[in-house]
Amino acid sequence: MSQERTNQGISRRGFLKTTAIAAGAAALGGSTVSALAATTPTASTEVKKYNGVCRSNCNFGCRYWANVVDGKIIKLEVGDYDDPDYTGCCLKGISYIERIYHPDRLKYPLRRKEGTERGAGEWERISWDEAFKEVTTKLKDIAAKYGGKSIIYDRCTGNYSCLNGSTYGLYNRLGSLEGWCKPFINYDYGTGHGLDRIFGTGEWYFVNEIRSVYDARVAVMWGTNPVLTAPQAWRFIQKAHENGTKLISLDVIKSATAYKCDEWICTTPGNDALLALAMCNWLIEEDLIDHEYLKERSTQSFLVRSDTKKLLRLSNYSEIGGTDEATGTIGEGTSYIPAANAGGTGMTEVDTKLQEFFVWDLDQNRAVTFPEATNPAVEGTFVTENGIEVTTEFTLLKNQLKQYTLEWAERVCKVPAETIKKLARTYATEGPVSTYITYGSTDHYVYGHLAGYAVGMLHLLTGNYAKPGAGFLGVWSKSFPYDLAKIWVAAGFKGMDATLAQGKIWEVIESGNLEGNPYPLHAMFSAGSNMLSNMGAQNNMLDHTVKKLDFWVVVDWNMNDSAAHADIVLPCASWYEVDDMYSPYCHPYTVIQEKAIEPLYESKSDVEIAETMGRMMGWGDAFPEGRTPKDWMALALDCDVARKWNLTVENLYKNKYMRSDSAPNHAYVRGIDDAVATESGKFQLYWETPKPRVNYGQALPSYEKEHLPRYEPGVECAEDSPYAAQYPLVFLQEHSRFRVHSQWWDVPALREIDPEPLAKLNRIEADKRGIKDGDIVEVFSHRGHCVCKCLIDNSIAPGIISIPKGWQRSQTIAGGFQELTNGQMDPFPSVIGFYDARCDVRKYEGSVN
Repeated sequence: MSQERTNQGISRRGFLKTTAIAAGAAALGGSTVSALAATTPTASTEVKKYNGVCRSNCNFGCRYWANVVDGKIIKLEVGDYDDPDYTGCCLKGISYIERIYHPDRLKYPLRRKEGTERGAGEWERISWDEAFKEVTTKLKDIAAKYGGKSIIYDRCTGNYSCLNGSTYGLYNRLGSLEGWCKPFINYDYGTGHGLDRIFGTGEWYFVNEIRSVYDARVAVMWGTNPVLTAPQAWRFIQKAHENGTKLISLDVIKSATAYKCDEWICTTPGNDALLALAMCNWLIEEDLIDHEYLKERSTQSFLVRSDTKKLLRLSNYSEIGGTDEATGTIGEGTSYIPAANAGGTGMTEVDTKLQEFFVWDLDQNRAVTFPEATNPAVEGTFVTENGIEVTTEFTLLKNQLKQYTLEWAERVCKVPAETIKKLARTYATEGPVSTYITYGSTDHYVYGHLAGYAVGMLHLLTGNYAKPGAGFLGVWSKSFPYDLAKIWVAAGFKGMDATLAQGKIWEVIESGNLEGNPYPLHAMFSAGSNMLSNMGAQNNMLDHTVKKLDFWVVVDWNMNDSAAHADIVLPCASWYEVDDMYSPYCHPYTVIQEKAIEPLYESKSDVEIAETMGRMMGWGDAFPEGRTPKDWMALALDCDVARKWNLTVENLYKNKYMRSDSAPNHAYVRGIDDAVATESGKFQLYWETPKPRVNYGQALPSYEKEHLPRYEPGVECAEDSPYAAQYPLVFLQEHSRFRVHSQWWDVPALREIDPEPLAKLNRIEADKRGIKDGDIVEVFSHRGHCVCKCLIDNSIAPGIISIPKGWQRSQTIAGGFQELTNGQMDPFPSVIGFYDARCDVRKYEGSVN
């Protein structure tokens, strides 16, 4: 990869100069942004207030009042929730006004000038009529020639809401009618995939409501930094701390969160699974696991066949005669009650499920179905009366864990064995323990899912799940109180093909094949997403996606990395310029977004863009004239869940927000407030049927390795990786308090505090290379490079360099931080290993514009 790639468009210094001008104008009240923000209403000024909600993908949905004078928002102020613990804000939400009135906000549709390269910054203004005609005509022509799924619907989480957000809104209706391709997301799902193997939560529904931390005696921040990245969650954690909850940070960086905790344990990149498994092994050796909990809640006694690696169960135990649904008998002396006949027997649904599974009853000295056992064996290998060798799940787990010694973990993780023991003992004896893990380091390595799996097993063995104060914290996903199918589905519905992984887009565009099968991709429609900035191994997209796509449309409100490389850019309305509703993941309310001002300039709401495109593409019945946002909301709220909470459009506009999940003063806890979704209704020590999170035809390694938790060294970050000698630094991208991914990248107030990208390096590593604080440096690897200023920061451990994520290519001197990241995925979770990357750094010898 050439390291001479430079940025096009506005230079780093040019950007900072623009920011400084805006800031100076703010002090003088001389710019659009500042004049509005600095206005002080007089007694005679009419100030109108409109309810709003922050809809970024931090997912905490802070409530705001938009104060409007003469059709202009003059300030945002925090709105209360009836539970005061959920009331709050952060720098990003309160500064959103500067996104609305940013002088560089996209004002009208733009088309790349004919004959210029994508990303050259050569644009011409066009009308909406021209834009709609060109976009709809080209998309229809491409679909007619190559099929609907040749058009990528690139959506992400830049605008969460029911109608306007690309994740849930009306673009899904349009794409489903056209049969577009909707790639599945390839980041932040690794931890959940690992935990699902134990708890059956799916890859996203494993987190307790944040207020459950009040019941925890210990809260562990595992590779996360909520002080900066989730201040709304940190309020709860800090309150718990003030009331006696012990806080422990386990991280490769001494983060702001680590400084606030009672203890910081510094480990090494990519080795979380080894650390957790060593703790599990030591706890079993010391007999510190929760035997009663495991007996009651887990599958520890279930029998696994040595021949098939499957559980011994009714459906695969035909050797003793099979089952007879009519009589409810199996072989000799074994009976069961079919689930259909369980009514009136006093058996629960879980009881009937458990009849499927065999354990070894020590009293009868034979294999019997779980409900029949009076003394099920926890450990051992046995042979059934017809010669089938079986072993208990606990024995298989125990044998698997024996290899993960304290000595190995100490050597690799650089954590003293006594510290590992102390942390393990904390989980075992000081609970309930909650672990804050969402969006943490366990999600960002190629084998990060194995860390989720291992930490989940640590919780299971110590009884720290499905109890008040025990389990996982982070993004509390919940069921929506509205019916998205009403928004997405209309007559002519085809659905969108979801077999393509985001991380594979560049390969498929280049080859025309997905895992050996034809899959032509020719166009992309992006909304609520900045894929070019947020996808790993950025040069893959620059060299393949950007150059090879026939047509790329971006809907956004600023010229971010993706918009800068599009063919047509459509300016969309801001959050406060539309009517909508939002049910955030992380609190129990649904909030109305009132339209505070008209869309500025020529921007249009996502709803209007989707409706107009839909009608022009021949779907007039699905996008009827005259349907208002309130009508769309009423359609979505026509469902049982909304009726349960009395949610109607009228009630939401009247009350501004309404509870739509979890009772007041109650903390929702997984495994208590919802059913255990495993097949047996118990938590699993052994994953019987390994399967990928999403199957897109990828080759899978041996299934046998997936049955039990294990450790795999990082692909690149491991000390003995093939890249370690040439590239001695592991490259991390901390999440910043000033951005959510790439959102807020250009907000003047935040750029005053955090003006430019910085490569953060420990003094030890800097001295080795003759680098001083403030030097311009080039961070480089076999994938690409990034040129920016260096900050000597001893909170960064030796052997690591970090550039906080979210900066755009126009903000660095050359290259971009995302050029350095690893786009590789393990085929089971299909999650990109952003942090599993190596690089080095040197003083920059080139020119600085």
